[in-house]
Amino acid sequence: MIVSLCSDDEDGGDWDDSDETRLGELLPVRADLMAGDHRAIHLGWLLAAQTELDDDELEPPVPPGLPG
Repeated sequence: MIVSLCSDDEDGGDWDDSDETRLGELLPVRADLMAGDHRAIHLGWLLAAQTELDDDELEPPVPPGLPG
């Protein structure tokens, strides 16, 4: 499975090469996804819902472990 989450900065912020070293911080999220824990995907969906989706879009069910 490939999961791609993207957030565009409308202010046009500059790329910071030091951010590349932070990718290691995402390894636990990858491990959670591989183990079937989909909470990170749901949180990404919620972020998109705040900015990009219409009010009439159906929300996916809240994964176990997240408050409803």
